[in-house]
Amino acid sequence: MNWKKIVCIIVLSFSFVGCHNALPSIISKDTKYTEALRYTKKTTFDISLEEKALFIATYLNPLEKKGDGEYFFIRTFIDNDFEDAAKAGLHHPGVQITLNGEAPVQIRELKNEDILVKQMPFTQQWYRYYLVRFPKQKQSQLKLTIAFDGYGEKVLLFSKPIEE
Repeated sequence: MNWKKIVCIIVLSFSFVGCHNALPSIISKDTKYTEALRYTKKTTFDISLEEKALFIATYLNPLEKKGDGEYFFIRTFIDNDFEDAAKAGLHHPGVQITLNGEAPVQIRELKNEDILVKQMPFTQQWYRYYLVRFPKQKQSQLKLTIAFDGYGEKVLLFSKPIEE
């Protein structure tokens, strides 16, 4: 064996040892992220196999135990959306959302840097993010309805956890 092969084997051995030690931190369980997956639903509005709008909603109450309403983290992407935030995403003139037929009490746009955005699954830099609060619901079944003018409406169903 020549010395180049020996050096190569030693270098590779140290590389694998270094990678092995780093693996536990890379694949460690992020409980908020994995729990959020359980309470996340997605819908799209399509015409002729072309996606015109995407909405992803995560029901936050089971994750954060808020009692003053029903909270959702909603991501939107609308094709050719307005640059003006007051007319884009959930504020788009053609978009309306309700929970069990009731309008939101508050819609607050979030930035990419917000901690909630960083903790949630299915985020992309070109999405718009919102924290949406609806009135507290007594029903165990939550029906989040998204209507988009000219494209119809979609319903995302969520169940409240039993402990609520």
